[in-house]
Amino acid sequence: MWERYGIPGVALQAPLLTGPLLAATLLALALGAPPRPLLLWMLASVVFWGAVLAGAAALGLSIFSG
Repeated sequence: MWERYGIPGVALQAPLLTGPLLAATLLALALGAPPRPLLLWMLASVVFWGAVLAGAAALGLSIFSG
């Protein structure tokens, strides 16, 4: 994953592959990722997955209310 997609790939796959974002951050830092771009990509990952999961929860609740 790291060699093919770099920081964006690790950041966006973090919740699926390693669980907590802290573990993915430590892994990426250990692989030599620069801290500032890593922080920005991790922030983007949190926003993305937060929106996806909030949308899925809202969709799931709307199915049961109808």
